[in-house]
Amino acid sequence: MGSLRRSARQKRRGVALVEFAMCVSLLFLFMFAMIEFSRVLQIQHVVRQAAFEGARTAATLDATTATVQAQITKVLSAGSLVNPGTPIITDGNGGALTYSSTRATVTISVDPAGNSWMMNYVMPGHPITATITLDREVQAVSVPGP
Repeated sequence: MGSLRRSARQKRRGVALVEFAMCVSLLFLFMFAMIEFSRVLQIQHVVRQAAFEGARTAATLDATTATVQAQITKVLSAGSLVNPGTPIITDGNGGALTYSSTRATVTISVDPAGNSWMMNYVMPGHPITATITLDREVQAVSVPGP
């Protein structure tokens, strides 16, 4: 009789181990999915912030393409993003940013594959993009440009 109880207890212990293994694997799956989703949201936030900071820099009176790109690079590197694409800085109509441009548009695209673990498998070839357009200070200033 004693060996029968011990045998039933050992079987139950084995069932508990199998249940634990199944539950832990699901728990890890959900945990890593939450971490990856959070990283993608962080990448989106950094790209939008970099586009906004670049457009804000481009909106100033003495802005050049080099100063705008430097500001964008500063924000992207602070967000630990690797291999960002080349930002597109235009006057709002697709032309180059000049002193007399009335608007500034900054577009940034970052491939999430190099910046996260699973995005390369889930969404290959789908960059995270942000575009910001701001009016420039030149509209309010009546000083002739160079």
